[in-house]
Amino acid sequence: GVNTIGQLALTDPRHLQSWLHKWGLILHMFANGLDRSAVENTGNERIIKSVGNSVTAPRDLENEEDCRLIFYSYAESVAERLRELGLQCRGVQISLRDNGLSSFERQIALDRPTDLSSEIHKAAMTLLQTHYHWAKPLRSVGIRAIQLVPAGEPVQISLFEDECGREKRKQMEQCVDILRQKYGRRRRRIRQGYRHERRHYHYG
Repeated sequence: GVNTIGQLALTDPRHLQSWLHKWGLILHMFANGLDRSAVENTGNERIIKSVGNSVTAPRDLENEEDCRLIFYSYAESVAERLRELGLQCRGVQISLRDNGLSSFERQIALDRPTDLSSEIHKAAMTLLQTHYHWAKPLRSVGIRAIQLVPAGEPVQISLFEDECGREKRKQMEQCVDILRQKYGRRRRRIRQGYRHERRHYHYG
C-alpha cells in the first residue's frame, strides 16, 4: 500500500525494516530528507590558485617609475580581493611584455603569507629591478598573488619584524576596504586611459 514518497515517509520504519531489512530504513531516511553519510570532497570544487591584474598601456612604459605607479595600483586591487576571499599569498609573480612583444614572467617567494598591498608591491618591484634592464620599453605589465593559503594560518614570526607596524598597516587597509564598500570605488587617475585592464583569477 506504499505508492508515493509521501506515503513512504509516513510509514513506520519498523514495518519497512521488517519488509526490506536495512534498505527499509535507508529508504525511510531518504524519503524524509535525512542523510547521515559523511560529507566528502569530490574533487570537483574550483579552488582559486592565484589572483592578479594586468594592463596593456596606452603608451610605452619607459622607466621604473612608470611601473611603480601601476604596480602599486594593482597591488591594492589584488590585496583587497585576497582579503575578500579570506586568502593570503606566499608568493608574487609579475608578467612583462616589451614593445617588441617579447614577454616573460618572474616570481618570488615571500618570507610569510600576506594580503597587504605594500608587501605585494615591494615584491613586484624587487622582481622588476632584478630581472628587467630596460633594453626596450614595456607595453604590458601584470602582477599576480600566487601560492594562496587561508588567512590566519599560523606562521613563524621573526624577532626582527615590526609586528606592530605591520598590524597597523593591515588595519589601515581594512578600513579602506570598508570605505570603498560604503561609498563606492573611484578609478584612480593612474588607471584612466588604460583600456585593456584585466583582472585574473586562476582556478585549479
